[in-house]
Amino acid sequence: MSLKWTPPRLPTKKIAVHENTDPYAAAVHEGARLKIGGTIQARPWMMSAYQGPYGGYDAIGQFMSAYRQSSSISKAFRSTASRANNIMRQLIKFNGWPYNATTKRKNGQIVGPPTRNIFDKGGLARAQQPVRYE
Repeated sequence: MSLKWTPPRLPTKKIAVHENTDPYAAAVHEGARLKIGGTIQARPWMMSAYQGPYGGYDAIGQFMSAYRQSSSISKAFRSTASRANNIMRQLIKFNGWPYNATTKRKNGQIVGPPTRNIFDKGGLARAQQPVRYE
């Protein structure tokens, strides 16, 4: 018995790069120790877009749905990454990030505890770059 099958084409660009160019982005995403003492709690909005617990995005379900519609792994991959990037933008404004300190923001707003968003003056939101593929 011979099997006749044409496998789907794999994408040539296999990495989706999500980037935020705000200088403060790494400290917000990963958390940080301040030189003057204290810490900044991590609020990993980019990772949460894919892995949760915030955002409610089902990346696997999105990929499967996009693949069923297009029969293209490349299109499904791009659709999944593009949707995740949109979720990242939403998570910057999400008001449920756990935070155990009270902070006075640059815009004058007092936020926390127990939760807050990471929007402040919008620098993180403006610096969230479109997804690119490598």
